[in-house]
Amino acid sequence: MLQEDPVARQRLKNANTTLLHQYSPRCTESDGNCFYRAVSLALYGTQQWHAYLRLITCMELVLRAPYYDPSASSFVLQNIPVMSPAYRPLLRHTLRNGAYAELIHLFALSSALDIPIQSYCCPDTDSAHHPYTMRIHGDKSSPSFTADSLTVMWTASIASVAEPDHFVVLVPRRWSTGIPSLATDSAAVPMEDDVQPMDEQSTADDDTGAVCVIIFNFLHNYIQQTDVRLRYITLHVHDRVKKSL
Repeated sequence: MLQEDPVARQRLKNANTTLLHQYSPRCTESDGNCFYRAVSLALYGTQQWHAYLRLITCMELVLRAPYYDPSASSFVLQNIPVMSPAYRPLLRHTLRNGAYAELIHLFALSSALDIPIQSYCCPDTDSAHHPYTMRIHGDKSSPSFTADSLTVMWTASIASVAEPDHFVVLVPRRWSTGIPSLATDSAAVPMEDDVQPMDEQSTADDDTGAVCVIIFNFLHNYIQQTDVRLRYITLHVHDRVKKSL
């Protein structure tokens, strides 16, 4: 059975016991790829496809650049009070294996997969709602929590860290509806207080992401090229990746 993340569990216990009784925060490896690992775990029942999900996030950033460029009128975060880097640094950052995901990456991956992603972050002590808690679908968002979406939680890699620096996936404890790939796991996750720490070997990847690493390097070589050239490369790479996986 997949293990619960003890830090995320404790944060939910402190901030939202109702949500903790409804959802199980599942462990993901804290290597900078945790957001993509969480989504991979939710969609495919394994963390190993994180590189593929990072890759299609990069492609989304390239193919729909005006939505992710803070200087553009169509920027997806223009009405959301969070900081975001300029477009080119954002793209370079996203192409780097192990680079941490920000809110804008949730928008990009939701759009690339064409699925809603529920973002949840425990509220601050002086607030009833954290600005990162929202339902995202493509370039649209609403400050709400919807149970029918793939749900990722902003948490911390260790208990002593105050600001979020890690993602886990929240899995419904009782499966009336939900993500089919995780529905085959234990239908009910117990509420024991003595949750065992994650086995570091349990999330070890095999080499299934090697093709994505090669493509990352390929795209990096062309990152300084014109947008038209980069879009052309990305379209063809995306087609080849879909055929090879």
